Amino acid sequence: MCFAKTVTLKRTLSAPRFKPPKMQFCGNTSWRSKWLVALAANTLLLILCTNSSGEDWPHPRGPGFDGVFTNASIALPWPTNGLPLLWERPIGQGFSGLAVQAGRIFTQAQSLGGQEVISLSLETGEVLWRTRHAIPWEVDGLYPGPYGTPAVDSGRVFVGDCYGTIQCFDAQKGTRLWTFDAVRKLNPAGVDFGYAATPLVLDGQVFAPSPAGDSKTTAFSLEAATGRLLWSSGTNFPSYASFLPIQVQGQRQLVLLLRNGISAFDPKTGAELWHDEWTHGYDEHATWPVYREPFLLCSSAFKRGSRLYRLSIEAGRPRAELIWQEKVLSNDVFSSVLVDGFVYGFDLLSSQAEYHGRTRGSLKCLEFMTGQVRWTNQEMAHCSVSIVGKHLLLLDDAGRLAVANPDPAGYRELASMSLPARGKYWTAPVVVGNRLLVRSRDTVACYGLGGSETAVAASGPAPAPGLSLMDWMQKHRSPAFTAPTLQVLTEWYAGSLVVMGLAMMVGRKHLAAGLVAAFVLGLAGTFGLTMVCGRFVFTVPVSLCAAFCLLLLGGLKTTGRPWHGWVFLLAFIGLCLGYYSFCTRYYLLAGWGFLTGFPFALPPGILLVKRCRDPAGWLGIILGWATISAFYWGASIVILKRTG
Repeated sequence: MCFAKTVTLKRTLSAPRFKPPKMQFCGNTSWRSKWLVALAANTLLLILCTNSSGEDWPHPRGPGFDGVFTNASIALPWPTNGLPLLWERPIGQGFSGLAVQAGRIFTQAQSLGGQEVISLSLETGEVLWRTRHAIPWEVDGLYPGPYGTPAVDSGRVFVGDCYGTIQCFDAQKGTRLWTFDAVRKLNPAGVDFGYAATPLVLDGQVFAPSPAGDSKTTAFSLEAATGRLLWSSGTNFPSYASFLPIQVQGQRQLVLLLRNGISAFDPKTGAELWHDEWTHGYDEHATWPVYREPFLLCSSAFKRGSRLYRLSIEAGRPRAELIWQEKVLSNDVFSSVLVDGFVYGFDLLSSQAEYHGRTRGSLKCLEFMTGQVRWTNQEMAHCSVSIVGKHLLLLDDAGRLAVANPDPAGYRELASMSLPARGKYWTAPVVVGNRLLVRSRDTVACYGLGGSETAVAASGPAPAPGLSLMDWMQKHRSPAFTAPTLQVLTEWYAGSLVVMGLAMMVGRKHLAAGLVAAFVLGLAGTFGLTMVCGRFVFTVPVSLCAAFCLLLLGGLKTTGRPWHGWVFLLAFIGLCLGYYSFCTRYYLLAGWGFLTGFPFALPPGILLVKRCRDPAGWLGIILGWATISAFYWGASIVILKRTG
């Protein structure tokens, strides 16, 4: 089980030198006095914001970066009807976590108007300010942004939006202080599924991984006061994880999980101190490692398990020795915690966290030094794990909240309750004093953990229940969304033939009317046939094919008015972009393949628009079927070839 593998220093990078600007005073005594008064006021504000009361939570993993609430406790037993709700505040979409400092809560959310950083009152849930900083990300998708949690330091709030921009805001007023566009400045290929990292603020610097689009640079550092780039470093693909600061024999290292491995950096120079490659090809990591000097435990998604390293510095060279590697604990979006030599975390057995339905996996306890599993429990669904005082605090993504003893002898639950159905609870709860803060996809809520709290009415209207398009897609989601079989494609084809035949019959006198009917019925047929058949039936390809035929009709029938053809072409391009966006937002990956069907539909499509004058006749129906058949099976061959 134990084997040795040593990773040594790869390279040394030099950081760009910089000098702080010199402050010069003029001879105007009045101006100097005013400046000193302003400096004193700002200093007082800075002290108030930076002196933690012991109840602050300025980072998603807390002041110790370990998920441990040292100055909090949970009063037991809980009331029979659960913890009292003190307030509830709908804020908008997103899976950003919560940071707390000086009686203020900071998080991110979005609406159709854009992504925002938001400050709430810890006492009442009142919105103190909200500042828009980016356009929305996946508004109608299963995983709407923002994802990254704010970090709070020295009266400033640091956030990363889904497009890879790091921004700094005044914690009191919400005014933007500076912006650093990592995509534009560092020139990566993109942000893949959205930038999700939380900035790390230490010693006047902001540290963040580069956007996950390519390996041109792995990470970078900014000056916290100005946002000026201090260094960028590394040539390995970053992922969705954030930096973990650790100490190794007195040396500060910044550890970062990457797409295919792990690296450690020198915070001052950006030098990559050591790196270990784990996998090749696409992979991802989004959690924090667990560290107890000199041992570092890293857990991977995709059922790849965990690794334990022993870190050291020998002859001035940082080293990382692999102690054990086992498929015993795979974290995806929730990190594990360490208590008295034992690790508690959720072992994911699904390939990734599932939005619809229950994610397969189990809560586990294992020995930190050996990886031996002490117990496994499946009472909790996919859950976050925190340490509050002497207890484990668990919140699964279905909203079940529980308290248990951190006992390696077995799982023993002490209290539990169910939170309101508000979508997935994919952010870990925060305990501040005797208050418990939880964030669902759309809402922040505050519960009393014991004491003199009194339950109050919810602040603002709760998200209205109802079946949205996203809910409908989740309900009928199946493996066919990503890899439809030949049988499934044949069923969809049969439905498409029915829709095309009906459309050509509906448009009795004009071909254009028949094609418009095909476009509308192709959209409606997906919902209608799915309800009738009891499983997902995709007839939207009929709409794409009909739009393509309308383009041909517009191009061939606009003699003397060539600008009409351009209008049809631009409308068609917009439709294809909208369809692509739809498939992306709802993770209907197989749907992308139908965009390749247009060349196959070109010959029968031209025959349809040239020869057919009466779509209600047999010629119209036959040519309509021929066009959709060529379009459909041409694209299906591409889909089957790509999905194996």
